[in-house]
Amino acid sequence: MHNTNKLHVLDNCLRLCARTYELTGVFPPSERCGLTDQMRRASVSIGSNIAEGGGRFTNAQFVQSLSVAHGSASELDFQARVAVELSFMAARTPPTCAIRSRRPNE
Repeated sequence: MHNTNKLHVLDNCLRLCARTYELTGVFPPSERCGLTDQMRRASVSIGSNIAEGGGRFTNAQFVQSLSVAHGSASELDFQARVAVELSFMAARTPPTCAIRSRRPNE
């Protein structure tokens, strides 16, 4: 098992999730059960899968969970592109742009 408290990527996942909720909060009400919900679920799924994998007993299970999290990140990226195309958000503001892959002390 991995100690998920030491996985700094989960801090980034929390920020990504908060940013996604912030951005989708201004989407049209007609999207509440559509793109808004899909993007929010995908953002939560990324960190959830990493945390779940950290609780598994083998490295292979952890790697599988990372693969699922990567799929959710790709899903969120595409959904953000759809939101930009529909003018729900500006091209510079997708939630994936708000997060940098780096360690805390870099």
